[in-house]
Order: sequence, then C-alpha cells, then structure tokens
Amino acid sequence: MKNKYEPSVFTNEWGAEVSSGGYVQVPNDFIRNLGLLDLSANEAMIIIVIISYGKQRPISANQIADHLGLSIRTVRTAFRKLDRNRKLIHRSYGIGEANTFTIGGLKRLLVEVAKNRQTYRQKRNRGIGNRQQKLEKILPTNKEAIKNKYKKEVGNYAQYLKDRDELVKKKSV
Repeated sequence: MKNKYEPSVFTNEWGAEVSSGGYVQVPNDFIRNLGLLDLSANEAMIIIVIISYGKQRPISANQIADHLGLSIRTVRTAFRKLDRNRKLIHRSYGIGEANTFTIGGLKRLLVEVAKNRQTYRQKRNRGIGNRQQKLEKILPTNKEAIKNKYKKEVGNYAQYLKDRDELVKKKSV
C-alpha cells in the first residue's frame, strides 16, 4: 500500500513547487485528436481551464482570458462556438460575470473517438479516408453551421444545397 506521504509520480517529475499549484488530468484522446474534434488551440486551452475549475467553481470569461493571455472577445467567440454551435460545453450563467460549465457534449464525443480509435488507425495506416470522412462519422451534422459556412466562406447558397443533398444521399445508402 502506498504511503500517503510518499510523493506522487507528478511531484517526482515536476517537483513539489509545481505540484502544489495542482494539475489537471486531460484524456489523451482529447489532446491527440484536436484536428479530428475540429478544435483550435485556443478552444482546447479554454476547455482545459474550464476542466481545471471543475463543475462547482464558477469562472468568468475575463478570468479565462487573463489565465491564457487572450482577449475577452476571443474567449467569448470560443464560448459561442463550443456552446451553441458544437454543444461541447454547456454554460450556466451565474450572478455577475461568473459562469459554471459542464462538458457533457465533449465527454460524449470523446467516447465516440475512443470507441473508433482502432478503426481510424487502421484506415489511416492503409491510407483510406480523409479527415472530413472521419468527422462525418463521429460529429453530429449541424445543418445551420454548414449553411453559415457556405454563406460566409463561399457565399454560394446553391453549392450548399447541392452538398446537402449529396450528404443526405450518403446517409440514406
């Protein structure tokens, strides 16, 4: 049995000074699949800060911006993407500026990634498929996000309709 006063592996690696500030456990599937999850580095770091605060401790966008050295606007934009568009986090508004977050959507998505990890590796090693095909398999299709993407990036609504019809045909096969 491990002695409760024995230093942890983390403390042995990083030292007592660093470990006294605490640390966060983040799944490797999250870190290694940011591209597959379609997350920017800023969004990933925001999620990690949210995880470090836990479910019960409220945190504001200003605090997250201060921790990461980002602008408040960048943090709020990431909130909108992660909460409304992607449903990876859920923000419960608190009193004043502080919010509490849950990451249920991210957890569900990571479970899917973990279940399909071996399949993706086999396909990648054989050179089958691409990133978009992988995303279609595990990410829920958000029609409004696709529509907005075409309006913003392409500006061609007819192309959006054609791509949407192809996607429907693929799913029905």
